[in-house]
Amino acid sequence: MNHLSPEEKAYALGKAIALEDFEKKAFLGNVFNAGKFLLGMGNLGARGSGLARVSAHHIGMPLGFGAMGAMSAEEGERGSGFLKGLAGGLAFNAAMPIGGFLGKKLLAPGFGGKYTQGMVKGMGFSDDAASTIAKSQALNKPLHGSLSRRLSAGTADPKHLKKLKESWTQQNKGLNLTGDLATQQTSINNLLTASTLTPTQQAELAKQLSGFTKGLYQSGYQTGGRGARAMLKGTRFAKGLGTMAGGMGLGMYASHGVEGAMNNQPASYFDARGGH
Repeated sequence: MNHLSPEEKAYALGKAIALEDFEKKAFLGNVFNAGKFLLGMGNLGARGSGLARVSAHHIGMPLGFGAMGAMSAEEGERGSGFLKGLAGGLAFNAAMPIGGFLGKKLLAPGFGGKYTQGMVKGMGFSDDAASTIAKSQALNKPLHGSLSRRLSAGTADPKHLKKLKESWTQQNKGLNLTGDLATQQTSINNLLTASTLTPTQQAELAKQLSGFTKGLYQSGYQTGGRGARAMLKGTRFAKGLGTMAGGMGLGMYASHGVEGAMNNQPASYFDARGGH
């Protein structure tokens, strides 16, 4: 570099530093995405890729449990620790939605589906506000669980998008919106009526749907009195708490049960006297 001018040397140095910084960020980004995947909160690879399609939540969570089991196992027992963790993760995945359902039914009974509108109206909200809040809940419901993750990963199939479109069309009946909500409604309509959606458009659809349902909820929530808003906020909190506590509680109970069963070694085929 001795033959370079000071300006060229500065450019070369800046380029090298920028490249090193980019490589570090890319490495840390991949590590972060892998960590999210093992916690069941993300996927590997680019949106819409084959890797994103096979790295779904129900795969990532058991692998994460397996990795934790292997790391916490004694030397020489890492393999069995991984298998026990893997089995525990599978049990956790199976039990978590059941526990979440039971938990929200226990702490917020009736707050969901066709009962929401009547409950919200009983809290003191007007008919229109109660209807808007109920529709917000119904529009957000399809995004719970795997569909939201599929959209974010860009791996939703046409059948998933068809069901989402049917729910959207049904719940939008009777909604007369203005301003930003009307603009968002039109944008989502355009995405759902497109013949195909790219992986990036699927992720954008999930983002817009989430924002729209939140805005729709707020438009009804803000019309209520202080007492009505407090009751609704408390009910929503109880539902969220029940879902989280029930899901985690039953999931961990099932996971520990499976792993504990795998810890029990079968009795010897021979008794202490060498007989059968």
